[in-house]
Amino acid sequence: HRLASALRTPLYQKRSGFSLKRADDRLLLQVAARVKDLVVEQVVKDLDRLADAFSLPAEIQYTA
Repeated sequence: HRLASALRTPLYQKRSGFSLKRADDRLLLQVAARVKDLVVEQVVKDLDRLADAFSLPAEIQYTA
């Protein structure tokens, strides 16, 4: 919830430019290039906290 607020758009909307999923034993946040500027320090911290809650490493992947 806090992560979605920080990104200023719901993660569940396909057109948001964000996708959050578990992949290969990590929590992966995929970010479209058009919204990469929304990924600020607080977003990274929140993603890390969420991943820690699942005992997983976090990763951010930027896509075209």
